Amino acid sequence: MKNYITILLLISAFVISPLTLSAQKEGYVFNAGKKIFEAQLVEIKKQLNLNESSEERLESILRSYNNELEMVRKIQLRNPRNIGQIDTISDAKAERIILSQISSGRLYLQIRQKYYFELKKILSPKDILKIYRIEQDVNHRIMIEINKRKSEENRD
Repeated sequence: MKNYITILLLISAFVISPLTLSAQKEGYVFNAGKKIFEAQLVEIKKQLNLNESSEERLESILRSYNNELEMVRKIQLRNPRNIGQIDTISDAKAERIILSQISSGRLYLQIRQKYYFELKKILSPKDILKIYRIEQDVNHRIMIEINKRKSEENRD
């Protein structure tokens, strides 16, 4: 009886562990997104030199903007990233992937347009352009660091 319970627990662990790993990975990506946003926010505040009330309003708008973008990113995580060899997938699957990417792109543009008009209430178009540039610069620096770490891992 004791062996039976032990085997049952082991089987349960093997069945449940892939589910928890998947949840951890998704949580990790989401937390990484929050850290990236915080880095962007610090840089934006530093470069724009706003008064306190404008800075608070800007932070509120940018947090809402980032939350909506995170929802789109979570949807994208559910879609297959690793397609494999394109020649081996069906036309129907290829079409689903393409339409999913187009849909995500459309959502990004809608969110960006919505928050452009929100930001325009407190910032000039030049300042908004600076925000977009800062987002790109921070993301670029992070990608460089990620690639650097990956290449270091591959050397070890």
